[in-house]
Amino acid sequence: MARHFRLYFFLSILLECLRISSAQPSALPQTQPSQPNGVVPITLGQSVVPLNGPWKFKTGDSPMDPATHKYLWAEPGFDDSNWEAMDLTPSASVVDPWNGNPRWVPGWTEKGHPGYIGWAWYRLRVPVYERPGERIALNSPLQADDGYELFADGELIARLGKFDSRGKLLASYFPFPDMFLVPPKPVAADGALEAARTLTLAYRFWMGPEGMMHGLVPGGLHYAPLLIAAGTMGAQSKLDWDEYIVEYIYPFFEGLVFLLLAMLAASVLLFDRSDMVYLWVAGALMITVVNDALSVLTNFTHLLDSKVFFLLNYAVLPPILLGAWAMVWWVWFQLKLPAWTPKAILGLTLGSMATCAMASSFSFSYLPPAVWSAFQAAGLVVRLALLLLLLLIVALGIRKEGKEGWFVLPAVLAMVYNIFGPELQELGAGFVIHPYGIAVFLSSFGALFLVAALCVLMLRRLRLSLVRQRQMAIDVRQAQEVQRVMVPEARSSFPGLEIESEYHPAR
Repeated sequence: MARHFRLYFFLSILLECLRISSAQPSALPQTQPSQPNGVVPITLGQSVVPLNGPWKFKTGDSPMDPATHKYLWAEPGFDDSNWEAMDLTPSASVVDPWNGNPRWVPGWTEKGHPGYIGWAWYRLRVPVYERPGERIALNSPLQADDGYELFADGELIARLGKFDSRGKLLASYFPFPDMFLVPPKPVAADGALEAARTLTLAYRFWMGPEGMMHGLVPGGLHYAPLLIAAGTMGAQSKLDWDEYIVEYIYPFFEGLVFLLLAMLAASVLLFDRSDMVYLWVAGALMITVVNDALSVLTNFTHLLDSKVFFLLNYAVLPPILLGAWAMVWWVWFQLKLPAWTPKAILGLTLGSMATCAMASSFSFSYLPPAVWSAFQAAGLVVRLALLLLLLLIVALGIRKEGKEGWFVLPAVLAMVYNIFGPELQELGAGFVIHPYGIAVFLSSFGALFLVAALCVLMLRRLRLSLVRQRQMAIDVRQAQEVQRVMVPEARSSFPGLEIESEYHPAR
């Protein structure tokens, strides 16, 4: 009789911090039957077990059973012995590029399938020992490219994405923490559930152009699913959500900062209605607020398709943001020449939006690769042209204002780094750091520096404007006094003629 061991991980919550510790293994009852090949069944209790595998992996999609209309590759009895192994065991030298989590593993594009887009399956047989009345569950992967269906013993228990009746993925979403109960083991007639059962898990994954273009080492699972006892689900769900919120909460705070600054810029018009640059500044800042709001909406809800998010985030908002800031500095420096500059800004902004949209994941499946690549190159050229026009505006402003114009340059450089962060990443520049698990893009530091520089610039501009207004008020008051002296207060009277005077100061 083979010996089997129980593995316990005790969870305790102290000051909202969850610590997982493992207990010493103990032998299972000797009445438990042996498992083939000496496999030790997983004994749940108050425990969490990562399913590192190795999993069985195969590209392509499963055929349907003509009788049951179910996927053959999801069935427990399917022979997957000729599939390749896909190990999800973390490596000590590899961490999550977004948040530094050491449990992260690269996708299938780095595991023998570079550039592969389409369907793929993961399968794993898990021996599990269940006590009577005990339920087990799986948590959702914190990163997955792009959508999936999860089967337990051939039964569909979870989905990420919107699927039609034929199993086609219609819309994909960003994954966030969730728990999926596994169907219970049938209870025997005598109520005994001492023997372990073999649970068959199968993931049916689809990765499209969105994951390939915007993911880091994309393809399928990036975190090993956790097998969880039902009694532990609440604590593990809290732990997953704490980790997830810390990682993705930054856009909320950045958007809040930009919103407050936009409101401040708009309110300055109450003090200086003659300077419309504050309205342009408020509008440019609100574009960043919209972008951050879309990030929060996509990360924490399934109201927005990831394909739509990437289209807005890549092809719509960045060109508008760049064009808006070009107009901000055009109005800021009160430039008049070249007179065609505003029309050029509008034309390049629309051209950048069009070319970037044609080079997005939306059109990837419909255009020949050469045409799609041509639009991608054209989009970069148009954006660079818009950037050069922006730098020309700043150069003209510096020439006009002298040394005072140089105060604008730090804000412009910070804004450029913020907008062209992806291109700088491809050139080898760092793009994200993760202090305490928080994903902070280095381009965001450019955005924060822009906020700081812009606050200084607006306060300085407002102070100079108030000084000019105060000086103008003094000049008007002095002119009033001079004119009162020139205009006699007493009326001159002549025979047959009456002269009256009335004084109104000019503004």
